[in-house]
Amino acid sequence: PLAVRWGWIHGGESSGHCILSKDVYDRVGEEAAVTTLVGTGPWDPQVWTAGVELKADAVVDHWRVTPGFAQLHMLEVPEEQVRVAMLRTGQADIIEAALKSVKSLVDEGFEANATLRNFYHAAVFMGGNFWYDPAVHTFEGEAVNIRPGFKPDDEHPWIGDPTDPVRHERARKVRVAMSMALDRAAISETILGGLAPISYIPGIPITVPEWDDRWEIPFDPEGAKALLAEAGYADGFEFDFWIPNDFPNVDVEVAQAIAAMWENIGIRAKQNTIAYTAGRPNLMTKEQDSPWMWFMVGDGINYASAHIRTATYNAHGVGWNGAVEIPELASFQNRWESLAGDRDAQIEVFSERADWLKEWMPFITVADVPKLWVTNPETVTGWKMFPHVEPGTVNNLETAQPVK
Repeated sequence: PLAVRWGWIHGGESSGHCILSKDVYDRVGEEAAVTTLVGTGPWDPQVWTAGVELKADAVVDHWRVTPGFAQLHMLEVPEEQVRVAMLRTGQADIIEAALKSVKSLVDEGFEANATLRNFYHAAVFMGGNFWYDPAVHTFEGEAVNIRPGFKPDDEHPWIGDPTDPVRHERARKVRVAMSMALDRAAISETILGGLAPISYIPGIPITVPEWDDRWEIPFDPEGAKALLAEAGYADGFEFDFWIPNDFPNVDVEVAQAIAAMWENIGIRAKQNTIAYTAGRPNLMTKEQDSPWMWFMVGDGINYASAHIRTATYNAHGVGWNGAVEIPELASFQNRWESLAGDRDAQIEVFSERADWLKEWMPFITVADVPKLWVTNPETVTGWKMFPHVEPGTVNNLETAQPVK
C-alpha cells in the first residue's frame, strides 16, 4: 500500500501507475494500446518515435492554455557535449545539461531554469542489508522471506545481521567508514559545478531549518581506516560496485570519484557499469548483495515527500526495492504518518530517524543534485514548470513564450 500510494501521488504518470483509456484498450488490444497516443493536452503529437524525437503542434484555444510556440520539437540527444553545442549554435532553445555545463553556460549568458524545484540525493545503496527477521516480522500475515542477497559474512562486510550483535556492529563500522572516506565538498565543487549542496543522510537537505549539524559526517580518511581496522578489515576488502550507466539520475563521474576515494582507505570497488535494465532483475529477485550507485528524490518545496520514498525503498514485499529492507525505517514512516497535522511531533520523529540514519548508514548520500534545464534567453522566456517529485521530469512547455 505504501509503495502504491507514494508512486501514484508523488510519481504520477512517470511512475508507471498512469490511467489509460479503457475504450482504446478494448478497441485495439493491449499491444497496440501501449503505442496509441491518447490525450487532451495543449500539444497535438504529429510524430513520436520512442528514444528519438517528438514533434507536436500547438492546440489553439485549448481549454487550459494555448502554447506560446506553434510547434514543439523534442530530440533525444544522449551526448552532453552535443546538447551544449546545439544550444550555443542556436539549434536548440532548451537543453538538459549536467551541472558542470550549467555553470559555464550561465557564465556565457544562458539561463538556468530552476522552477522544477526539486533535487535528488546522489546516493550509494548498501545492498544486501535485508534486516527483516522471519522469527519476528510478518508481511501480509505471513513470516517474511529470507532474501538471497542477505549474506552477512566476511565476504560482504557491509551487510549487518540484527540477530548477531557482533556482526551487526562490525558491518555498521564498515558502512560509516565508507561514508567518512568521501570528500563531499570536492565532489560538489569539481564534478557538480558547485551547484549541488553536500548531503550526509537521505530525507533532508542541509539548507532547511530542521537540519542539525550533529548529522554531518566528517571527511576523515584516517578515522575511516581506524574504523575498518576495528571492524576486522585493516587490509580493506574488494567488492563489485554497480554503477548503472544508462539512468539520467545516476552520475557515473560522481560514482567513479566515490570509488577512487574508497581506494584511498583500502577498499577496492570494482566498477560494474552494466545498464540499469540489465541489473534491475537482481533488485526484483532480491539477489543484489553489494553497494550500488542510485539516487533518492527530494523536494525543494516540501521535503517531507522524501520521507515517503525513503520508506518505500525499504518496503518488504514483492517487486522492486533498493536491496535494502529495514523495519526501523518503515516504523519511523508509520509514526510520521500517524502524526499528520502535528508538525512539531513529526519533526521529533524526523530527528530520531536522522540520528538513526547517521548511526547505521544504510545509504551513503553525497550531494543534493538539482535538476536544471538551460534556456536561450534570446529565444525563450516565461517557462515555468510544475514542481514534481521525480527529478528531471520536464513539463509545462506550453508556458514558454517566444522572445519578441
